Amino acid sequence: MKKLLLLSAVGFFAVLNSCQKDSQVSDDELVQQIASASDKTVVATASLPATTATYIDENYFESYVEEAYLVTDKGYELVMGDANRIYCDPRGRILRPNRRRAADDGPCGRGEAVRPAQLPAAITNYVAENYPGAVIQRAKQLTSGTYFIKINDPGYILIFNENGRFIEATVLFYQCRPLGTPIDVATLPETITTYIADNFAGAEIKVAFQKNNGMIVVGIFTPEGRKILGFDADGNFLFVRP
Repeated sequence: MKKLLLLSAVGFFAVLNSCQKDSQVSDDELVQQIASASDKTVVATASLPATTATYIDENYFESYVEEAYLVTDKGYELVMGDANRIYCDPRGRILRPNRRRAADDGPCGRGEAVRPAQLPAAITNYVAENYPGAVIQRAKQLTSGTYFIKINDPGYILIFNENGRFIEATVLFYQCRPLGTPIDVATLPETITTYIADNFAGAEIKVAFQKNNGMIVVGIFTPEGRKILGFDADGNFLFVRP
């Protein structure tokens, strides 16, 4: 009897283990399932899992979530302002396809977070000399070798080449040139400046960019912090992002 029970238990766990293996899906497969799904639902960025929001804050501080979609029981697809796409499972775990360069990488390239203490001395020295008292809050390096550095002076994003040579500075967000053209904030359409004045009291317009699809993206400082606003080519409001 004991032998029979033992064999039954072994058989049960063997079947259970087999089912678990069959149900396992690789990150590559899950990303493909999410990307090709026909039943994507638009979701508010505020509803994204906390782990995903933290990942974006650390790895995409120079960008913003332009669109967010949910595929039920599979996960999320996030379209970033730099045209990169991020995928995560329903719990917010970032999916990492096993390939050197994903086909969904944007034209600006994909990067990984770097600890400030690991940055080249040329970068930290530049920050110390040109932004006295500033703190390096975030850092990342693109696959091209370019470094993006975020400092609290306030909200500047500094860009350096792979050798630590300074290239340029921007504020709030950065858009690489293939995506469109920077706009002088003084030339923004009145519909946009009026909307901002009416809806974001005390806001300061810091940077603007027009994407190749006509969308105008505007970065503002408000008493609550950074806001990224999207407008269509006619100046009609589309979205606001933190």
